[in-house]
Amino acid sequence: MKTLLYYLVFNVLLLAVLPTGFAQTIHYSNFTYDEISYQDNLTGTPPHVLAIRHYQSNDNVAVIRVGRVNNNIGTNTCFEQRLLLRVLQGNGNVIEINYTNTSEIQDINFCYVGSKDPLNFYPLFDQYILVTYTHATNTSDNTTFMDRGMVLNWNGTVASFIDFGPSYLEPVTNNWHPNEYFANNINPQRGFFRLSVVNGTNNFKWQQYAYFQLTVIQFLNGGYAIIYANTSNNIIPSNNANSTLAAKITPTRGIYALIFSYNQTITPNRIILYELPQQNLTFNSLYCSVDFASIGHSCIASVVGTQTIQNSTNITTIFTTTTTPPVGTPTVVPGQPTTTYTNEVFFVNIRFLSSGSLISLDLTIPLSTSVININLVNLRTLPYGGYVILWRSTSVLAVNYNFSIYDENNQLSSYYFPINPIIANLVSAFDILQNNTMLMAQNESLSAWNILSITMPKLSPYNDNGYGNLRVSATYPPNQLLNQISLNNKVINITFENPVTFGSGSLNIFSIDGTLRQTLNMKNCDSSQCNATGNIISLNVFDFTFNNPDGQYFIQMDNSFVLDAKYNEPLLGIEPRKWIFQTGGIQGALRLTDEGTIHYQNLSFSDQSNFINTLQNELTLMIPTEQGRLYSINNNVQYDPNQKSRIFISLSIKGVKFHQKLFSTDVMKYLNLLITNKATTGISTGTTTKYLDASYGYQKNLAKMRTKLEDKDLVENVVILQFGVTISRFTTYILFVIFDSSTIPFLFLPRPEFVQWFALHARAAATVALISGANIDMLLLLKSYVMKLDLFRAPLSDKSLKIIYIGSCINIVLLDIPQFIIQIIFLSYSVIWDPILIFSSLASGVSLLANIIGKILFWIFGALSPYIDHWQKKMPVNDVIDNKSNNVLNGDKIE
Repeated sequence: MKTLLYYLVFNVLLLAVLPTGFAQTIHYSNFTYDEISYQDNLTGTPPHVLAIRHYQSNDNVAVIRVGRVNNNIGTNTCFEQRLLLRVLQGNGNVIEINYTNTSEIQDINFCYVGSKDPLNFYPLFDQYILVTYTHATNTSDNTTFMDRGMVLNWNGTVASFIDFGPSYLEPVTNNWHPNEYFANNINPQRGFFRLSVVNGTNNFKWQQYAYFQLTVIQFLNGGYAIIYANTSNNIIPSNNANSTLAAKITPTRGIYALIFSYNQTITPNRIILYELPQQNLTFNSLYCSVDFASIGHSCIASVVGTQTIQNSTNITTIFTTTTTPPVGTPTVVPGQPTTTYTNEVFFVNIRFLSSGSLISLDLTIPLSTSVININLVNLRTLPYGGYVILWRSTSVLAVNYNFSIYDENNQLSSYYFPINPIIANLVSAFDILQNNTMLMAQNESLSAWNILSITMPKLSPYNDNGYGNLRVSATYPPNQLLNQISLNNKVINITFENPVTFGSGSLNIFSIDGTLRQTLNMKNCDSSQCNATGNIISLNVFDFTFNNPDGQYFIQMDNSFVLDAKYNEPLLGIEPRKWIFQTGGIQGALRLTDEGTIHYQNLSFSDQSNFINTLQNELTLMIPTEQGRLYSINNNVQYDPNQKSRIFISLSIKGVKFHQKLFSTDVMKYLNLLITNKATTGISTGTTTKYLDASYGYQKNLAKMRTKLEDKDLVENVVILQFGVTISRFTTYILFVIFDSSTIPFLFLPRPEFVQWFALHARAAATVALISGANIDMLLLLKSYVMKLDLFRAPLSDKSLKIIYIGSCINIVLLDIPQFIIQIIFLSYSVIWDPILIFSSLASGVSLLANIIGKILFWIFGALSPYIDHWQKKMPVNDVIDNKSNNVLNGDKIE
């Protein structure tokens, strides 16, 4: 039985009373899970949550280990002898994994050994979980203990077993101390890193170091790092041949790293991240991870400093009583000096690259910790920026948590959270998922366990755009299934927040069933196919990669596919299924019969719209498919250019969604079969479908289906109008260039200088006259002075130039603007689109805009306008251009 209880944290009343800018509210919800009745309660105790761990490749899935206390089998805390794992999904579903084979996971694994739990689990990837434990041929003989692992599926099936080798036994005493550190690879499919104590040696005998903190983390380049904080003065023995790694961990005081590349077998030298400046400082907590909101990796450590304060001598006054009421003579007695020890805590926040280079180091002094045991501190970085410090205090029946949240600038974040403190269960199990949600186990009832889910604030300066990578701001195709791309799309773009370059990883494209469609990396991708410019990378893919109508695809980008251009550091990638999309549906058309065309033409405008809507509804029922899958683009109709007695009706098919049954290709196939077999199907009985042309059926829109531009009267009018304007432009040339008029009013006589020039360059004038039929502004070529040739400096009069300018403006109003409007109207009413016409309309729009802006600029800046040439009046032809340039350069005003 499952119960999901959600509690609303802030309400309208709270928002009303809080002032603007007040601390943000942190949302939370409660989850309660009843352990099913058919599962025997072996001990009669509550099911405790013992540990919570998350998948790094799945935002909202956590694996929880549950166990009931059974103190009948050991002196330490012990649990019932079965492995109970619960997979908690974001939708509230719980998958139970119950492993009860006690011959494999023996009783020695169900009791704490000191503070260590011999039985551990680690979510790997997909539905795999690694369980580590100790197996013995004789559980009474420690020397037979072997560390082992098994990989489980969510259905409880064992996928494989792994032998890690002998478990650690203390030299001489042979006391068993299970101990391991584990880290998944940044690409979990590539394996994991496990660090454990070597049996028979003193290597990594962590128990002897009272202030020794260690963690193993994944690196974005596929490697690992052992990071440790050491304030012990003990010397690690190194007299054993296997002590190479231990020798690297020196007894100096600070935070250090041993960085391993993938598959490296040689122990690296240590790298200093931070060294303590004082001898009275010790580390009591350390947490490291990938820096999700910045570059590289980060570590947070809490440091405790002890200060000794010598108090001044106390004075004690003693009264000697002799009467009643007391009247005494005071005696002053010197007191003994006292010593007070005070603890101060601060936090070290370190950011560094995979090379070990330090990016930044910040020290944070928290608020007063006088009421909190500073040795009970948990630190965690947050996937969406900042970090959280959890302060624990314990009582007999509960563990109380308070937390402080710091942003990326190490500033305390202000928030409102009504549950303060949080009461955790006795194990105090908690984890922070990749979606920035903190899960904390709370006290259990006899049959149920409880999880408090807290949505932590997002403190990164970058937005979360759903890619699991804060550095990715946008992609094409977008990462939303409802956003469809065109069939056979050839381009992939990724926009980052900062400049990037290509690394050594891969970008893989999969169909939704996991079939690899294409791989891109620097080994098979040259600059023409893979290009990085600034913060955008552009990738060209094969035209058959996205070739399935309604095909669903997802893209996986490795963590090292791109590098930050500034630091040359690998960036986080995009996990599978976080960038998912699908190709679009199908655009097509139906055709009406001659009878249907006449019927449609005789309908009013509103009845024509109703006709198309009724047609869609009837076809939806006959296929059948879901409502809304069939739609018409603006209810467009168009005459068939090859058979003008019949008209096309646009009818498109939307792509399939998760809850729908038929792909658009299936809908198209069934629709075409229904119409082409009209005589024997329900198409012939519909009030509107009976008018469909069985010889045409249903066809997709293809460019080759449009063979003529004259299939609509609007286009014929455009051609006629274009021809008429061409004639008018040529006439303009004849009137105002060849017969360039004199300046004498009402006398249209050629000016002598123009006649002289024309006599020498008649052929050039005739050629330009022909070109100007396309654009009247081409007449200005005659006065452009190209290559300083006399051919291109015709002495056109101001009147001629002004008339050319006016004629050009008139052409914009009478030709260019109407032509562009006609093209848009034609496209909006077309059923079968021609790509050539689409590009032509786009070019017309750009040209029209450029013409209008040009004419406005020439009007404002008349001195530089090619339509004005006052300085030519009294200058020799050979000096016109040079003098004009000098005047403009000297800033002279030209009248």
